[in-house]
Amino acid sequence: MSVCNMLVVDDSPSIHKLIRAHLASEPVRIHSAYDGESGLSKAQAIQPNLVLMDMDMPGMKGLEVCRRLKASPRTADVPVIFVTIDCSTNDKVKAFEMGAVDYITKPFAADEIRARVKAALRDVRGPAPTVFIEPLTGLWNQEYLEHQMHAQLSLAQRTRLPVSLTIGQIDSLQSIYEECGRPAADQITRSIAKTWNDLCRDEDVLCHLGGGRLVSLQPATTGTQGLAFARTALAAITHQLFLFNPGAVRVTCSLGVAESRQWEGSLLQAAEQALFDARLAGGNRVVLNEALVSRADALRLTN
Repeated sequence: MSVCNMLVVDDSPSIHKLIRAHLASEPVRIHSAYDGESGLSKAQAIQPNLVLMDMDMPGMKGLEVCRRLKASPRTADVPVIFVTIDCSTNDKVKAFEMGAVDYITKPFAADEIRARVKAALRDVRGPAPTVFIEPLTGLWNQEYLEHQMHAQLSLAQRTRLPVSLTIGQIDSLQSIYEECGRPAADQITRSIAKTWNDLCRDEDVLCHLGGGRLVSLQPATTGTQGLAFARTALAAITHQLFLFNPGAVRVTCSLGVAESRQWEGSLLQAAEQALFDARLAGGNRVVLNEALVSRADALRLTN
């Protein structure tokens, strides 16, 4: 096997030394981070083949770091092994639901950690697979959205934290396609996707469903917070001016927002209903869909 990059995230320097000693004979290049925040930054920078991470660290805990790694397109497919002093059944369940592939209990023997690292690296073949990437924008696709919605809503149910979902549609994209051609429509779609993505947090999941439809899944976010985000995104989008033959094009969007705690059914369908209301009201606006208010009241919550 070629040399693999492994990131160790643990607040104890002695653990880093011990892991390096136990894996000295293995084809791995070990990078170190001593807290969750720096672990996230290094993971984004080096895109390791494996992350070995302490579950209980000061500040950002290992489970939260793992969740953010799995929410980022650059690190979503990186295997994560948790290292912990005591791993209860509940912690194990949470770790695997977050996407971890294994866990090691401290103190660990050299043979054990070598075997578990080898097993995690066995299927490493190079860059992360692109099966979940939408090719036009480079964002996640609908299949990945469905996978992440299931995981995030399951976590939200246990933690009682909200999840907000925003779906946006580029207004008049078909007309732009007919008047200016496909290259112009594709350029506008990519530009708006980048604008939206630049506003997202590391833990947010942004997907392109095709046809100029973007979906943002935002954990630990209320509907009101999602509404504020959508309004910020809309303002940034409408400030853009595109120059094509036969002339300049200013693009607008319609956006619908829904919050998980307000809905027992499909969160995506709830946001799509809000998007429908936004387009029905003339477009270029945001609508929040709440179960506790009437649709007429919800329509008033617009730009």
